[in-house]
Amino acid sequence: VSAWLRTHADLLSWIAVAALLVVHATRLTRFAVDWPFHDDFTQILAIPGHLGALSTFAERLQYLFSLSIEHRIATLRLAGWLGSLAPGGLDFRLLIAIGNGLLAVAAAILVLQFPRSQRPVAALVAALLLTSVTHHGAQYWATAALQHFGVCAYAMAALLGIERRHAVVAVAAAFAAAFTAANGLMVAPAAVLLLVLTRRRREALAWTLAGGALFAVYFIGYETPEGRMSTLDVLREPIPLVAFGLATLGGIGDANAVAVSIGIAIVLCWLGLAVTGTWRRVPPVAMAAMLFV
Repeated sequence: VSAWLRTHADLLSWIAVAALLVVHATRLTRFAVDWPFHDDFTQILAIPGHLGALSTFAERLQYLFSLSIEHRIATLRLAGWLGSLAPGGLDFRLLIAIGNGLLAVAAAILVLQFPRSQRPVAALVAALLLTSVTHHGAQYWATAALQHFGVCAYAMAALLGIERRHAVVAVAAAFAAAFTAANGLMVAPAAVLLLVLTRRRREALAWTLAGGALFAVYFIGYETPEGRMSTLDVLREPIPLVAFGLATLGGIGDANAVAVSIGIAIVLCWLGLAVTGTWRRVPPVAMAAMLFV
């Protein structure tokens, strides 16, 4: 039996991936509802009305790219506007499906970077993580799916565009990531790492300068909301900040202690790759994706 399993391990992995995706799609069909939740009201549902109240194209364009607290959510606002133009108007189930589809795109781009012999295992790990019901808060919520899953897809598309030397695709996807969530700004340092690893130093310098300029102008006009610590106050307490970063990295854990532990384990894995030189056997796009995450 063990010999048979080893012989057919790849096939069994792909069958498991397909089964997980079918179960996930079935759950979405069953539990996703055509109704706005939480931020959907202001980030998506209200957008057609806001745009309709503005008289000029310049005003509408300015609104699309304006700040929403600390994010510039142009892609979400476009989704709300374009969705309102479809027959029957906005369908939040469709927006949820698109968001989950973007997550599948991000995973597929990453899995395809690995050698063919490693893809079945990589795909199975990705499917287990990305279809986990731990993520139900984003999986069944249009704003979260389009934003958190979308920014991952756009970032991965940008890194793939850089790796394949498709500059227009890379720049467009990087802008889409940045104008989906502030997290998307991290595609710039990830791109620089990718270019350094592939010995394209001039392009790395260009992305460094462009990314720095984008960081500099992105938060112009930002005001810290009432009851939230300012950036300076956060930086003055580095230990809680590091703990929060580790908890975010290991966020698949339900409890804070578990999340922090998983985050520490991930960081130790990264350090192991760096110290032992094993990172040289990891696809450059995957290394850049690690930095983005």
